[in-house]
Amino acid sequence: MSQTATGAMVKDKAAAEDALRASHLDYTLVHAVRLTNGPAAGAVKLLPESATLRMGETISRADVAAWMLTAVTDTTAGRRSVVIAG
Repeated sequence: MSQTATGAMVKDKAAAEDALRASHLDYTLVHAVRLTNGPAAGAVKLLPESATLRMGETISRADVAAWMLTAVTDTTAGRRSVVIAG
């Protein structure tokens, strides 16, 4: 993928997230580290958005899905952005 296309996607993503934050909707933006296809390990770490992520950090798709299902009923997860790792 070209740098121009990647740059446009990053700008579009940022604009969409800004629009969501400016809305009156209840949302949780979930940013995950590198995804794996492994089974759920059950250990999810919430990291600050400003965290410096290491290239080796991973999380399984199953753990992301499980955390997102929990976040639906967790009032502390609403109207914020989180970074999750395994």
